[in-house]
Amino acid sequence: MGYALGVYLVGNHGSDTGSLGLTLVGAYGGLLTGVIFAIALSNSSQTIAFVAFFAILPLFATLAFNNSHRYKNPRAVSASLLNFRAGKMDIGFPAIRVLPSAPGSGKLNWAVNLASVEF
Repeated sequence: MGYALGVYLVGNHGSDTGSLGLTLVGAYGGLLTGVIFAIALSNSSQTIAFVAFFAILPLFATLAFNNSHRYKNPRAVSASLLNFRAGKMDIGFPAIRVLPSAPGSGKLNWAVNLASVEF
């Protein structure tokens, strides 16, 4: 199946991966569904039947691949503004905590994680 292989090769790049088997199952399910739609729509419009047949197959293959999508190296949870990990830098959303400084005190302590470094 060319569609399944294309979806798998495009989706399986960099740190992303997925299941070729599940992508093939999705493509065959899309083929069956596309044939059913093409037969059902062929009486009303040949063009719509043609488009439905060729659009459903890659859609199902993509949905099946995305269902099995995962990262080869799981990303660290970024809890700071700047995150340094494995020689790379990311920008994230900093964890901001607001706590009372002392019971009964009207003052608040703000804790903001600006940078995190992992070795």
